[in-house]
Amino acid sequence: MLKNVKDIYGYKISAFNGNAGMVYDLLFDEQTRNVRFVVVNTSSSISPSLVLIEPSLTGKLDMGKRELPVFLTVEEIQNSPSIETHSPSVRQNEGYAWPYYWVGTGGGFPGVTPSASYGLSPFGLTPTLGTLKLSAKQQESNIEPHLRSSRDLIGYGIRGTDRNAGYIESFLLEDESWNISYMIARTGSRMLGARKVLVAMRWLIDIDPHKEKAMLDLKANELKLFPEYDNLKIVVKKGRETLHTHLYKMVPRLILDSRK
Repeated sequence: MLKNVKDIYGYKISAFNGNAGMVYDLLFDEQTRNVRFVVVNTSSSISPSLVLIEPSLTGKLDMGKRELPVFLTVEEIQNSPSIETHSPSVRQNEGYAWPYYWVGTGGGFPGVTPSASYGLSPFGLTPTLGTLKLSAKQQESNIEPHLRSSRDLIGYGIRGTDRNAGYIESFLLEDESWNISYMIARTGSRMLGARKVLVAMRWLIDIDPHKEKAMLDLKANELKLFPEYDNLKIVVKKGRETLHTHLYKMVPRLILDSRK
């Protein structure tokens, strides 16, 4: 089922032995659109304490209870690899890196076999809690340039092939595959009640974190060919397959026709 990522932020993390915090962010691969990590805030104070959990260690999102089951204990979640949201050693100009936490020679969390659909932990390494400093060369090799924060991207400007086209409102997540399938885009100006449309992620060709821009392989006016988004009503009304067919087959035909 498709879910708005904004709605997932704040979901309670349900561990084996209690509440372990809440969902703070989703980190996804810009190329495959697959979510690589759920960022969990384990702190109940104003200052967040953020750790990384692989989707292969989670259960099904529960919309009714607004919770995400995680197959770990509270202590294991609290001791998972952390992410310093304001540290230049962790957040690079082009994504996230783990120069201090993901060290070792194993794969995944101790005693847990990662799902084949998500692969091993990043770089095929085992998370530890030390602060082992790596060389500059090792740190550079551990940077994942295509890993993006869905939370950070919300509000990014959208640039078409010809001019600015709007900004990112949110994303839709396919909860079974943990794939970011669609972008919710606001067309036009932020000040003039911009129209909200649903855009297939296949049109996203690049993200520039320096300029806070997402580049689409579309002309600005072509965004009007995409269906208007009204919360999840369009998804419920048309169904997943019909929506996919419309955005991946019908809309591209309309765009090609408009370019003739």
